Amino acid sequence: MSKPGRKSSGTRRWIGAAALGVAMAILGGGSAVAASLSSADLTIQPFQLPKQGGAPVTATVAGTIDQADGQPEEAKAVTLKLDRQLTVHGAGQPTCGPGKLKNKNPAEARQKCRAALVGSGQIIMRIQYPERAPFDMPGSVLLFNGVAGHLITYTFVGPPLGPAAIMTRGVAAGRTVEISLPRGPGGVLVSFRLRIGRTWTQSGKRHGYLSGRCASGALHNKVTLALPSGASTLPVQQRCKAGS
Repeated sequence: MSKPGRKSSGTRRWIGAAALGVAMAILGGGSAVAASLSSADLTIQPFQLPKQGGAPVTATVAGTIDQADGQPEEAKAVTLKLDRQLTVHGAGQPTCGPGKLKNKNPAEARQKCRAALVGSGQIIMRIQYPERAPFDMPGSVLLFNGVAGHLITYTFVGPPLGPAAIMTRGVAAGRTVEISLPRGPGGVLVSFRLRIGRTWTQSGKRHGYLSGRCASGALHNKVTLALPSGASTLPVQQRCKAGS
């Protein structure tokens, strides 16, 4: 791609207006109909887990959203309903709040709350303006352990339509991980891929933000997309191997 030449003041104003419009689109409200979770995958690693007790694991979740009749509907959250052999362990661990992440780029956000970082990934938003063809905009996602069982989602939208950082608050406790999403009129989620997990050593023993065991030979999880009109859920089954 060639480097852009000098832009006129009119062009600069258009770019600035587009950036502001996208930020407002993501942060605003509004709703429509017709979205559904068309595909979902949830992979727990490692494959071999202890039959009793538990060991640290990571969860990689990915999905695509179908706007069936072309009427965009804003996704509010992606929720993982984990198998009874999997557990979230956020209580008592370092936390980070939205105030610490305000006006930070991704590198600064990582540095500021490194000890509370429990996941990362990417989303794709489809931006739709009147009299313009829709276009896809990637966003970088960081997940931080928050206070009182909250999960803080930090989403960063970069050039050419940013920079802008958006913080939203979900829940992670027990066997539920709720990832709150940026949303607003003009921008709809079309895909996501996130990896969740963190390990640390305490008293010579490894611990994990997520832990798992394999007593039944399979893990039965569910991925749910929360929408203004209701929920769209897909079951995801994964085999596991019981080890020592």
